[in-house]
Amino acid sequence: MKRQDEMRAKLYRFLARCFRHEPTEADLAQVRALRFPEGGDDWGEACRAWNAAAQAPETAEDLAVDYARVFLGAGLAEAAAAFPYESVYTSPKRIIMQDAWSRMHELLANRGLTVGEHESELLADHVSVELDYMARLCLQSGLREQYDFLNVHLANWLPEFAADVEKYAATAFYSAAARLAAAWVKADGAALKARSTRESAAPAPAEARQASESVRRGFVMGAEDFEAAFQKLREVYDVYGPAETQGRGLEADRSSVRFRKLERFGELVNDRQSDFSAKEVYYPVSQTVFRFDENAYTTVLPEQKKDILIFAHPCDINAIRRLDNIFLKNGGSRDLYYDHLRRRVRFALLECPENGFPGCWCVSMGSNAAEDYALAVRPGEGWIAGEVKDSALLPFFADAPEAVYEPRFVKANERKARLPRIAQVDRLQKVFDLPFWKEYNDKCISCGGCNTVCPTCACFETSDHMDQENSRSGERRRVWASCMIPEFTLTAGGGIDRPKPEQMMRFKALHKVFDYRERFGGQEHMCVGCGRCVLRCPEQIDFFDTIRKLYEGTEELIRQQEVRP
Repeated sequence: MKRQDEMRAKLYRFLARCFRHEPTEADLAQVRALRFPEGGDDWGEACRAWNAAAQAPETAEDLAVDYARVFLGAGLAEAAAAFPYESVYTSPKRIIMQDAWSRMHELLANRGLTVGEHESELLADHVSVELDYMARLCLQSGLREQYDFLNVHLANWLPEFAADVEKYAATAFYSAAARLAAAWVKADGAALKARSTRESAAPAPAEARQASESVRRGFVMGAEDFEAAFQKLREVYDVYGPAETQGRGLEADRSSVRFRKLERFGELVNDRQSDFSAKEVYYPVSQTVFRFDENAYTTVLPEQKKDILIFAHPCDINAIRRLDNIFLKNGGSRDLYYDHLRRRVRFALLECPENGFPGCWCVSMGSNAAEDYALAVRPGEGWIAGEVKDSALLPFFADAPEAVYEPRFVKANERKARLPRIAQVDRLQKVFDLPFWKEYNDKCISCGGCNTVCPTCACFETSDHMDQENSRSGERRRVWASCMIPEFTLTAGGGIDRPKPEQMMRFKALHKVFDYRERFGGQEHMCVGCGRCVLRCPEQIDFFDTIRKLYEGTEELIRQQEVRP
């Protein structure tokens, strides 16, 4: 598809050039040499019209006069022209510098672009600027972003603009150029929609990566040599891992260990469990999902120039599979924003201490071992042993001495969880009524801290933020939300479905060790047993203890034959 997108970009740039300014004689000589394949559809007929117009005996002076007439209204009655600005065609008053101009100005600024000093007379929503911007998207952005921009901007006004050009143009050149632009935007939009549909049916990100060549090459290197390889990795990837981070510790004078972008491998903390999980790298705490005004919206996807490599322990590598199910396989549709970042993620496996970290129960949850990693490392005193499993990373370690490597996974934790046996959904009410849930009314303060550090909590809420008071434009954001806060179930009428901590804890616990498995099948639960929620809770509520009590309660119900496993 790369060659196809390069050709699309060239065509958008050619069309931009047609409308940017009056052509010189040299410009005319170049465009007259262009021929497009003719056909029977709208695009083919537009190509036929262009091929004929390119041979018309029109001079640069003829086109300069027509440019002033058609696009500037020179010599015509007021407003009787094809003014080449989106604002004119999409605003109620049909004047320049309205919301479309504001949105385009912001899009350009977000990419560090300007209209250009040599074209300072053009505004951000000029037809040539938008066509040039679309050319850039063809080469630098995903199909969804291209499709959204085309629909929200060019396809939203260019057909009407092209009709006006044909109406007022006295030259075959501008009439044919307008027809060609309108037909191309329509044809490219249809093609993008078809390609997006095919892409949405593609394998999940992890599966797609497995389609590349798999390797298994063990190695051992000195710490300095590995650091040099790490720096080369940083040139290609944004590398994240658990590292000491100032602030957000449980006490005011205590730092926290969280996943952040690493500048050196030596910054990585591997002797204790991180306070936060890796999910905020590929599932941001807050993100803008689209910009809007009263007429339309524009999808916003985060800029990510490099792929992402995350150094993480097995529980975090297994946690992303849970989120993949939630965002990519839940209800038959894929979440655009999650998918956009997730496709860029690779993992580097960090081995855990022999019995795991204090407070974790990963073995009970089956998340103590992981296979979906591109790289594995075992730091030692002055050396690093490891393994490359992704051919894309092999060049970074090609000179490392080969060695036998088998990842060491935790075999047993001090904490061994016994999971509730709930198989009859129609008798869940008996589980809802277990008396131990009420204990949380006196313990839980509904702070939501447990959800914040959990690697598999996925809930979010959306809110609209206006650009300024009384503005008609703004952006919609989605922000992590907590099911342990009463307002999570607040409805428009003011009602709260789960107002008490007992109800919120019951919802969370059953989601982690019952509902997820029922929804997606298999033996895998949503909880990975990392224990972060226990460490984070200011009231020292132990989720491991919650699971134990739920197990004991369901076992008693089974004995009473109220719920059968």
